[in-house]
Amino acid sequence: MRIALLSQSFNKGMGQARVNYELCRGLLSEGFQLEVFSSSVAAELLTAKNLEWVKLPWPRKAGNFIANFCFAIFASLKLQNRRRDISLLHGNGFVSFCRMDLNTVHFVHSSWLNSPFHTLKVQPNCFGLYHWIYTWLNAKLELISFRNSKVLVAVSELVKEELLSLGLNSERIKVIPNGVDLSEYKPGPANRKELGLPESVRLALFVGEIKTPRKNLETCFRAIKQIPDFHLAVAAADFKSSIYPELAKDLGIESRVHFLGYRNDIADLMRSSDCFLFPSRYESSGLVLLEALASGLPVFTAKTVGVSDLVDKAGGCILENPDDYETLAQAVIDLFDSNKNLSRAKLFARQVAEAYGWENMVESYCKLYKEQLAQIKHEQSV
Repeated sequence: MRIALLSQSFNKGMGQARVNYELCRGLLSEGFQLEVFSSSVAAELLTAKNLEWVKLPWPRKAGNFIANFCFAIFASLKLQNRRRDISLLHGNGFVSFCRMDLNTVHFVHSSWLNSPFHTLKVQPNCFGLYHWIYTWLNAKLELISFRNSKVLVAVSELVKEELLSLGLNSERIKVIPNGVDLSEYKPGPANRKELGLPESVRLALFVGEIKTPRKNLETCFRAIKQIPDFHLAVAAADFKSSIYPELAKDLGIESRVHFLGYRNDIADLMRSSDCFLFPSRYESSGLVLLEALASGLPVFTAKTVGVSDLVDKAGGCILENPDDYETLAQAVIDLFDSNKNLSRAKLFARQVAEAYGWENMVESYCKLYKEQLAQIKHEQSV
């Protein structure tokens, strides 16, 4: 039997690409025969004898929406000739016009479109309008894909609730949270000087894209302004072309905000930090939040983040309103005023994350695959 996996990237990077990579690696180790439809695959995965790569174009320079649309067209064309040899077709959102047996939902654009924090509502200008159109188009296409999928896999309870709000049948929805590399992300010593970070200060960390206001770096800035002895490290690409360096100056905190640019040593940055700030205005899952917990960091986030309930178990802070910088600042101050509470929060953070290793995620998918394959076999025999 052959399993087909569809997604743009299967690489050991960040976000969905990392989830795809770990799932693929785990399935290979379990002996599954895989066909991977994507534009890029990590070199080490291609050495596996039980993997076949079907390379698809993804014209990034044309813009993300057009690139995604082209990917879906090419994937559909390729699948026309190969579908009968595939036992189970597993996609990720809108990646094909073909009906999928499983569809993992990492993001629900219709929910982001209706969010009071959508880019257009925060920045009512041409930039915001562009993002509204982009979100609207994606929402329409992914809804078609969701309706055409036999089983939907939500990456968090938040995503499940969002799918239910679209009128999708609850019996078709399963929840399988993303995982985290517990050996890569773990507490331990780190050399701030070698990492280009300030020494002998309290240091908070923010990781995420800052091209749009969705990740909500602004609230982090306003909270840091309320805590004079705290510094903030920002690991994000393209910061020079963003509004945030100027905002840091306007708030008078430019000497305490450290823009690091794109980094591939996030695990080391986490080990060198004292806490993690992630009050994203909309996040269906938040893989980076799991990585912070695994690193033993107290996490400060918001209810608009899909796995924020884990932070509650770990003793962190969950904002009702992601823009409530005053509550965020006070929560940081309160935690760091007590060494006992701080030590407990770090310990609980790691303990919570230990239930979400990549092997747990792969095991859940393997179980679901076997259930669906048995059902397909039963349907064919009737």
